[in-house]
Amino acid sequence: MKRNIILFLMLFTINLFSQEYNSTKAFSKFWFGAYGGVNFNTIPTVGGSVQLEAKTNISKNLRLKLSIGYSSIFENYKNEVKTFNKGTIAGNTIFSKYTYSVDKIEYAVIPLNIGFEYEFTGNNFSPFTIIEFGHNINSVEEQVTKSANAGSYSSLDELPDEYKLPRPKLNESSFIDFGIGAGIRQKISKSISVDFRYVFRYNNGIPNTNELLIGFMF
Repeated sequence: MKRNIILFLMLFTINLFSQEYNSTKAFSKFWFGAYGGVNFNTIPTVGGSVQLEAKTNISKNLRLKLSIGYSSIFENYKNEVKTFNKGTIAGNTIFSKYTYSVDKIEYAVIPLNIGFEYEFTGNNFSPFTIIEFGHNINSVEEQVTKSANAGSYSSLDELPDEYKLPRPKLNESSFIDFGIGAGIRQKISKSISVDFRYVFRYNNGIPNTNELLIGFMF
C-alpha cells in the first residue's frame, strides 16, 4: 500500500513538472532556506534534522533546488552481543568474555540532494510538492545499555565458542536517498516566507524516515 501511494505521488508530481515548463524566464530568481525539525521511522525513534537549501526558478511555479543537511536517525534494534576483549597484563596477552546489549543504532547522516519543487498558486499562501534525490554520507554508532567483562583466558581457543566471534561491523558506507513530500508556505513579508513540510525519505542502506520540517525561505 505504501509503495502504491509513493508511486502515485511520484507520477502526479512528475506530471505537474512536465506541464509547467512555460515562457517564464528560467533562472531569473533565487531563494535560500533554513529548516529544522524531526525525523522518525517509528515513534520511539525520533531524531533531529536540519537543512539548508538554495532554489531557482525554472518556470512560474516550478523550481530547481539544491540542499545539504544533517540528521540523527535512530533504528530500534534490540540485540545482545557475545564477543571478547583482548588486553595485556604484565606483558602477557589475555582474553576475556565480553557481553553487551544494544538498544538502538544511531546514524549520523549528511544528505546532499538535488530536486524540484512545484508551488501550486504562487500567492501569499500556497501549498507545494517536492521530489528530490541524492547521496547520503553517514556514520553509525550502537547505543549500548549495559556491558560486562568476565573471565580471563590466555588464548582465544580457551574461550567458550559463543564468545569467539568478533564484534559485528557496522556499515558506514554512503547511500542513495530519494524523497517525496508536500508542504505549505505562508509569506510574512515581501521577501520572507514560513514553510512547513513533510517528506518521506527512502534510503537504500539505512532506515526509511518520515521528516517534518519548519523554516524560513528568503
